Amino acid sequence: MMAAIQMNNDKGQVTRLFSSPVTSAERDTCQDEGKVNDASMHVQELSSEKCDTASKNGENGVDEATEEDGEEAEVRRRSSSVLEAKERAHNFLRDELQKAQQELKLKDRECQKLHQVQEKMGEELEELTASLFEEANKMVQDANIRRMQAEKLLKEANAKIDVLQAEVTALKTLVITSTPSMPNKHLHPQLEPKKDEFVKGHRRSTSHHNFSKEMRVKEVTFLQETPQQALKPVQQELDPVCFEEFRCWKVMPTMAQSCVFLSHIISEDVLPCLGFANRELARSVFECVMDNSLTIEPVPEKHPSPGLPQSADDPSCKCALVNSNCACKYRIKLDDSEEWYFISQLARNRVSWLLTMLLQFSHMHE
Repeated sequence: MMAAIQMNNDKGQVTRLFSSPVTSAERDTCQDEGKVNDASMHVQELSSEKCDTASKNGENGVDEATEEDGEEAEVRRRSSSVLEAKERAHNFLRDELQKAQQELKLKDRECQKLHQVQEKMGEELEELTASLFEEANKMVQDANIRRMQAEKLLKEANAKIDVLQAEVTALKTLVITSTPSMPNKHLHPQLEPKKDEFVKGHRRSTSHHNFSKEMRVKEVTFLQETPQQALKPVQQELDPVCFEEFRCWKVMPTMAQSCVFLSHIISEDVLPCLGFANRELARSVFECVMDNSLTIEPVPEKHPSPGLPQSADDPSCKCALVNSNCACKYRIKLDDSEEWYFISQLARNRVSWLLTMLLQFSHMHE
């Protein structure tokens, strides 16, 4: 279009250029017509050439304009596609950024939760460590206390064992040495030598002298024969049933009355030993002995309480177990009762034997 406009302008300029001089030449000099015609022909040729050139230039301009329009459209299309791609990329990146921010928020929350859990676990671990140390210290202290108590009990037990071993050794010595050939005088008072029935210091008659001589000969003969008879072995038999019960009890010692061995001992030895006239009191004494709650002591010379016998040999004193008037040199008290019962020497010996036997059993049990 610009080329066409330029061509039209050129035509106008040529027309103005040649039209004005021709007209002035006709007015002023009136040259001949041939020159004018030549000039007009020349002008026409020039104009035709210029028109051809202009037409060619117009066609070239149209082609160039069309190409420029296509390039501009292509550029616009490309720029629009680039803008669309940029916009899409921007939207995609924005979406990805939002997603990443959301994930970061979730991660931050998880980190906070994990941090709280870590702090809580740390506190619990500290508390657990402190409690463990406290328990360990308590266990060590308890172990030390138990060890000290065990050592103390061990010393006491060793002392008791030494005393009991000494007592057992003494009892064995007394029992073993008390044989018919060599009896112990304190165990067999009837074997103590008797004093002569006749008082020495003055001379008696001949008949009496002969009689005493015969008596001495008989005594010497008896003393000579006695050791020979004592050399005979003494046969001792054990009750196999009772011995087997004792062996079973020795393996697992117990002080329960339901034990077979102790039940036989109680029924065959203890209860007959406590077979006093006052059966109710004897039963109470037996229960207190088994519970280790019986108190027995000698009667003091003077009683501070009124109404009691003035002395142990007072005829008004009555043995509570035997139910007879006799010298009561001992008294007993049951459990935590405040009442005292006066007993005789015989009753005291039987109760003391029972206490000694049960004490030996309890030591064997311990």
